[in-house]
This record gives sequence, C-alpha cells and structure tokens, in this order.
Amino acid sequence: MAIAYTALLSSCNGEKQEDSSHLGSIIGKTSPTIENGIMTPEILHSFGRIGNVEVSPNKKELLYHVTFVDIEENKTNTEIFKMNVDGSEKKQLTFTNNHESSAQWIEDGNKIAFLGKHEGSTQLWVMNTDGSGMECISNIDGGIEGFTYSPDGTKVMYIKSIKSGETVADRYTDLPNATGRIVDDLMYKHWDHWVESVPHTFYATIENGKLTNHIDLLEGQP
Repeated sequence: MAIAYTALLSSCNGEKQEDSSHLGSIIGKTSPTIENGIMTPEILHSFGRIGNVEVSPNKKELLYHVTFVDIEENKTNTEIFKMNVDGSEKKQLTFTNNHESSAQWIEDGNKIAFLGKHEGSTQLWVMNTDGSGMECISNIDGGIEGFTYSPDGTKVMYIKSIKSGETVADRYTDLPNATGRIVDDLMYKHWDHWVESVPHTFYATIENGKLTNHIDLLEGQP
C-alpha cells in the first residue's frame, strides 16, 4: 500500500492532470494562479484529496478516487481515476457530480464496481475498466454506505442504515409532524447528537445484473 501511495504522489507531481473545470457545473480540478510563490489554502484545495487506493488483481494498475473542492459553493465532488502502478497512463473514469467513490476491481479485474448517486441516494454501480458502460445495479431505499463482493462475484454484502428506536409519530399516528422525543433512559457521555439510525449488514445475490434477494443479517438487532 505504501508503494501504491508513492506512485500516486509521484504521478501527481510529475504529470499534469486534466483540468475538468470546463465540464459545466462539475466540480473538478482547477488551475489557480500562484502569486509570489506563496502556498495558500485555495491552492492546496485545488490539488484534490486522494483516497481509497485499490490494486488490480494482476498488480499492474491502481484504482483511486480524488475529492475536489469548490470553496465558493462550499461543496465537494469525488471522481474515480486509474493508472499503472508505475504512475503512467493516469485516466479519469467518471465525470459527474454524483460523488463516485469506493471503487473496487471485480470479475478478475475486468470490471469496476463503485458507489455513486442515483435518484438522490447512493447506490451500487458497475462499469468497464475504461469508464464506459456505467450501470446502476441496485435500487435500495435510503441508499447504501459500503459494499464488498464475494470471491465468485455472485453475491454482495452491503451496509445500510435503518431506523433505530420508536419515534413520537410511530407511537401516535395522529401526530405525523411531531418533532418531540420520548426519552425514558438517557446515559450521559460524550455524544452530542441523537442516534436515529444504525448500520446493518445486508446480503444480496446478483441476478440478471441486478441486486436481489436482500437479507438483513442483523434483523431484530438494535
């Protein structure tokens, strides 16, 4: 992994990355003006933040994502890239504002699975290794937060947050807009927010290119 990060950093230093700021409203790489050789927060943000490095099964390529920042809009956007382990042939695979991330090699390195927005929630997508043929293969209410494929590529485990506890609206159906809380036990510690959902691990199979037969492995657990 250290070698992977070294290759990424070397590539960023030695090769000009494509400026994607011309792609309409897509938040991407920018080319700020450096005045008097002074490094500023704006210049640092323009580099993008590298994360989620994945080595291909044949050990020849790297997948990674880069998060770009639009300071004026106070927004970020994450795109998926790949390159050879020696830092050559760097290529951006996604060009959207859908925050593609968590890319993984699947099908022995012949396909890439990743997370991206679809109709307002984060879903599981699959694409070819050149970025073509993107297809959303899940339609999970509320979206998912993480995933992993089985070794044979026919099953997926994913994380989805489910509602935790009973709300006032659950108990009193005639008060659907109630914002109060019913608390009968409150442990004081360092937490600073109400826990309204908890992550559960789900299991699903892939049939006809779509996730199906979803099973909550923690059903009934808090």
